[in-house]
Amino acid sequence: MDGAFEPRVDHPLLIGAGNFQDDEAIAGAARGVFVRSPHAFADIRGIDIASAQAAPGVLAVLTAASLDAAGIGSVSVPVPGSPGMVSPLRPSLARDCVRHVGDPVALVVAGSEAEALDAAELVEIDYAARDAVTDVVHAAAPEAPQIWPEAPGNIAVDWHPYGAKPEDRAELDRIFAAAAHIASVRLVNQRIVMAPMEPRTSVAVYEPETGRYVLHVASQSAFAMRQAVARTMGVPVDKLRVVSRDVGGAFGMRTSGYPEYPAMLLAAKMLGRPVRWLSTRQEGFLTDNQARDTIIEGRLAMDAEGKFLALDINSIGRSAPTTPPTALLSRR
Repeated sequence: MDGAFEPRVDHPLLIGAGNFQDDEAIAGAARGVFVRSPHAFADIRGIDIASAQAAPGVLAVLTAASLDAAGIGSVSVPVPGSPGMVSPLRPSLARDCVRHVGDPVALVVAGSEAEALDAAELVEIDYAARDAVTDVVHAAAPEAPQIWPEAPGNIAVDWHPYGAKPEDRAELDRIFAAAAHIASVRLVNQRIVMAPMEPRTSVAVYEPETGRYVLHVASQSAFAMRQAVARTMGVPVDKLRVVSRDVGGAFGMRTSGYPEYPAMLLAAKMLGRPVRWLSTRQEGFLTDNQARDTIIEGRLAMDAEGKFLALDINSIGRSAPTTPPTALLSRR
């Protein structure tokens, strides 16, 4: 050792010299604000954007009709290697139904964030509230409200690694019926909100000379983000570039595409200028992908000497983050 000092690789972050998404200055960027559902589950009977469009500084107001006209598809991406798993149609902006508090319904773009916030208050949405369900166990109950029409019983997938065959289940029941001892446990793994230090933020750019979109966004995988957003936009992956800089906390919630990004990219193309959006803490609590929310019930069959004979585990939890209200069942 010659005593030379080797700086830490995270030294710029320690001295406040990091380059996070909202630090990036992009000239001419308009500001976007999303109008979100106050209901957990409701039909949309009508959207009136006329007053918002006429508000000072407003450049555009996008709804599901705008995305439909541009051929933008579902945010929900099928999970590879999960045969039979339901991947419901989920538009970037809610079309006829909202399915969670904070579901984006409209995007207001204005010259400044203050103008966009004021105009967002003028968007009038006629909701017809429906009975909601906020618990995964109740969501899978026979009497639960049907959230996604493509997923009967709110089940994304009912997976049986062992026990799918009637004879397997019969054998398991026989072992438990004859067991000298049975140990049971019920584990509740609560839902978790990530709440990273850096809220979600992004800048959408469209390059008319190349026909390419550019999404500046903090992510855990620029590749995975590009794949998901390009699929939703209906464009080849080489027509979308994702740029990620320093990331102020991720925890698994910055990998997949989100509803906001396709809407912003379309707005940037329509307006011919970049569009910037910065999530508030309240928005993050309602819309960032959450984790866990799993109930596991297990039984262990043993003989008189304590030898393990059989194990039966039933688990129910949330499915992929792109379908938050849908339950997922698995049993093994």
